[in-house]
Amino acid sequence: LQKLTVARESELGYVSIVRSAFVPSAPVRPDLLQNVVLGLLLGLGFGIGLAFLRASMSTRIRKPEDVLHQGYHLLGAIPSMAPEIQRDYDGRSFIDVDNRTLSTRLMPLLNPWSSVTENYRLVRANIQARDDAPDTLLVTSARQGEGKTVTAVNYALTAALSGDRVLLIDADMRKPTAHNALGMPRGPGLSDMLAGSDEARAPSGHESRELSGELTDDGSAASPFCWRTPVEGLHFVPAGEATDAPARTLDSDSMQDLVDAARKHFDEVVIDTPPTQAASDAVVIGSQTDASAVVVSEADSDARALQSAVRSLRSARAHVVGVVVNRFSGDGAWEDAAFASSYYDYDDDYADYRLAASEHAE
Repeated sequence: LQKLTVARESELGYVSIVRSAFVPSAPVRPDLLQNVVLGLLLGLGFGIGLAFLRASMSTRIRKPEDVLHQGYHLLGAIPSMAPEIQRDYDGRSFIDVDNRTLSTRLMPLLNPWSSVTENYRLVRANIQARDDAPDTLLVTSARQGEGKTVTAVNYALTAALSGDRVLLIDADMRKPTAHNALGMPRGPGLSDMLAGSDEARAPSGHESRELSGELTDDGSAASPFCWRTPVEGLHFVPAGEATDAPARTLDSDSMQDLVDAARKHFDEVVIDTPPTQAASDAVVIGSQTDASAVVVSEADSDARALQSAVRSLRSARAHVVGVVVNRFSGDGAWEDAAFASSYYDYDDDYADYRLAASEHAE
C-alpha cells in the first residue's frame, strides 16, 4: 500500500503552480546598505584595535604619567608657552625690553603670574624640598629641541627672583643659545676661562664683582669672570668660542675648580649642557655636580632616548634627581591642586612657599 501511494503521488498530475516566476527589477545580491553598515562596523572595530595596539607598542612620552610609568621621579610639567606668546607678543620670539633684546620664553621675568611661571616655581620647590637639596644642578635632555636651555634659563631666573644668588653657566659650547635668550654676548666665556686665556675679561660695566679674579681659591684659573644679567642676583657665564674639543675641555681640573668655587660664591648654580645623544659633555660634567635633571618634550620625546640619557648619566655617577616634562598641553589640568598633589612630593610647607613667592613678587 505504501508503494502504491508513493507511485500515485509521484505522477505529474499532482503538481500545481502556486505562483508564477518573474524577472526581478533589482539584484538580490549584493545588498549595498547592508554591506555599507557591515563595512563601517568592521572598520571601526579594526581601527580601535589598531589604535590600542599602536598605543601599547608606542615609546613616545605623551603625558606626565608616562614618565612615572618609566620609573623616574617627575619634577614637574611645564605648559606650552605658545598660546601666551601668541596672545601677548603676537608670536614673536624676541622683544626689546629696556634696550635689551630678550626671548619671549623668559616667562618668570616677563609674566610672573602665568601658569608657566607657576610651574617653574613648582619644579624648583620640588627639587629644593629634598633632604639633599643640590647647590649645583645640571640640566640636559636626550635629544635636540626638547627645551633644555629654556628650562635651565627659566629655572635660574625663578631662583634669582626668589631672592637667591644664582650663577647660570652655558656649557653647551656646540650650539649655545642661552646668551641669545638673555640678550647677552656669547663671549668671552666658559671656553676662554677653561683654556686659560688672558683675554677672558668682560667689557667695562659688565664684569661681575662676585667672581672677578676670585673664582678659585688658589687663583689657578686665568681671569675668571661672569656677566651681569637684567635680573638682580642672576649672573651668567656664556659658552664662548670653543677652540678645542668641548668634552676634553670640560673634563678638566679647571672645570671642577670652577664648579667648586661657584658653589662657594652662589646659593645655586645651574649648568646647561648639550643633549646626551649629541655629545658626552653632560656625562662628563654630571659627576662634578650635585644633581642632574633631564628635560623631555611631551609627544616629541622617546622613552628609549630618555632611558639612554639617564643610563649614561648614572654610569658616570651623576645623581639624576628627576625629569621635567616640557610643552605640557593638559589644558590647565596640571594647575588643579588635586591633580598636582598626586605628582609632587610636597607637604604643608608648600603653602608657605606659595605665600613667600607671592610676597616676593609683590
